Amino acid sequence: SRHAVRSEDVSRKLAPLQTLLDHKYYLDDLYEGVIVKRVLLGGIATLTDAWDRYVVDGAVNSVAALVRGVSQQLRLAQAGQAQLYGAAIFIGVVATIAGILIVNP
Repeated sequence: SRHAVRSEDVSRKLAPLQTLLDHKYYLDDLYEGVIVKRVLLGGIATLTDAWDRYVVDGAVNSVAALVRGVSQQLRLAQAGQAQLYGAAIFIGVVATIAGILIVNP
């Protein structure tokens, strides 16, 4: 005996395959989710975090340490004598003027 196949039954049975084909085997979703978001954006985020943590923070911390060291040395030069401070300022001004005159004759 012949068994009739109805088109509705075939469509219903093949619906998951149709969905898979409509979504192009979900390759776009896989590419977007794994390659773009995790690998590319995750890699960029990791690199920028490392740059900020080691380069930027390292530079800021190095400048702070340098200023702290220089200020500790300058603190030792503080003697409370106005004549000494005046002489230091005078020598600095003379050295600055001499440097300008040497560079721009």
